[in-house]
Order: sequence, then structure tokens, then C-alpha cells
Amino acid sequence: MKKTNIKKEDKVVYTLLLSSFLILFITLDKYNFYIKGLSISYSYLIVPIILFIVNFISNKAKYKVLLETLLISILSIFIFITLLDFSMQIPSNYNELLKPIISIIISIIINLIIFKLLINYRDNYLIILINYLFGLISYNILYLLFINKFNLILYIYILLIHIVL
Repeated sequence: MKKTNIKKEDKVVYTLLLSSFLILFITLDKYNFYIKGLSISYSYLIVPIILFIVNFISNKAKYKVLLETLLISILSIFIFITLLDFSMQIPSNYNELLKPIISIIISIIINLIIFKLLINYRDNYLIILINYLFGLISYNILYLLFINKFNLILYIYILLIHIVL
């Protein structure tokens, strides 16, 4: 697919779409559900949508537009959280905000590298599905590394037990 120059309106739409899902991702990060004793954040359900949006933007536009969109979206998260904390008169805590943001950014970069390598296999849906699954796994591993190293070891142990059983 030939990447064409996109209009300014398209760039704004891509930025708003990615910003809204990243804000939803950060908002849902505080809420967890439990599966077999593991605490999993609801934001984990939004990661495939974010990866799909990023891959869609990289297909339709150039990588420069994608990086601009990603930077503006991350900046909008910090502005949104700052305004929300200011309106509620709560001191801003950016340390808790950086963990999911850094993990999703690294996961997006890994996903884009794999997507760029697999660009010739665009018609094979199994390879695209494996790309999304690898993006989810890389996000989960990075997120667990930022939260707690013991949590990662426990998660891998429980995952291996469920695979064997």
C-alpha cells in the first residue's frame, strides 16, 4: 500500500482517536479484575485497540505522522491528568502515571518493528494475529516489570502451570 500525504484534518482525527484511547487506557489502569488469584488491570483490554490504531495510522500515513500523533497523545494525557487533579484539588502523582505509559510506548515500538518486518505478509491474518499477541505479551511483561519483579515471576509460574495442566 502506498503511503500518501494525509490531510491536516486526518492528522487531527488520528490524534484525537489515539489520545482518547490512551486516556481511557490510563483511566482504566486503576481498576482490576481477578482471574485465578491474579490481579489484571482493565486497561489490558484496551491494549489491542491501541495497537490496532497505531498499525492503522502507520498504514495510512508516514511514520513521522505516527510519531507526532503519539507524542501529542502522550502530552494530552499529562494535560488531562493535571487538569483533573487540579480541578479535584489533588496533588498530581506522575510516578504512577509513568509506569503504564512507558510500558505501552515500548510495546507500541516493538509492535511497529514487527509490523514493519511483516509488511509483506499483510494478507496472512494469522501472522497479524501473532503480531498483536506478541504486542500484548510484551506490554504485559513490561508492565509487570515496572510494577513488581516478584509479580512477574509469580505470573510466569502460574501461566506455566496452566499451560501444563
